[in-house]
Amino acid sequence: MLFARIEPRGDVKGGKAARETLRAAMLEVYGLELPEIAKTAAGKPYFPARPEIYFSISHTKTHVMVALSDKPVGCDIETVREVRGGVAERVFTAEQLRRRGFFELWTEKEATFKLFSDVNVDGSFCVNTRWFFGDFYVAALAFFVV
Repeated sequence: MLFARIEPRGDVKGGKAARETLRAAMLEVYGLELPEIAKTAAGKPYFPARPEIYFSISHTKTHVMVALSDKPVGCDIETVREVRGGVAERVFTAEQLRRRGFFELWTEKEATFKLFSDVNVDGSFCVNTRWFFGDFYVAALAFFVV
């Protein structure tokens, strides 16, 4: 099971908007109230009472993204804006930038980092990325394919 939700943030602060979007997603997908959230030593949030439910959250100035899954998952969302000062060229190779836009590459990298944080990976696996494009944002969802 893999679920993603993207919502406009409005005037609500990022953390509060993310929590409310996560609460709504938990009710929709699992029929559950939002469990207590704790953080690992590395800072990754999780549900201590529901270790079988994985989630990832991300927010920008304009939007919130929440991902829920029965397997590790990572998500990232970025507001599309001008990238200045050679940042794209410092972070990505010319070949990468020829194949994908900066924000596709950036959100993929961030979502994949979140996917791997605090996960012990054994055996053979593949990471898949799914992108979402809005008028003002690019978002990525990273998950394992076994």
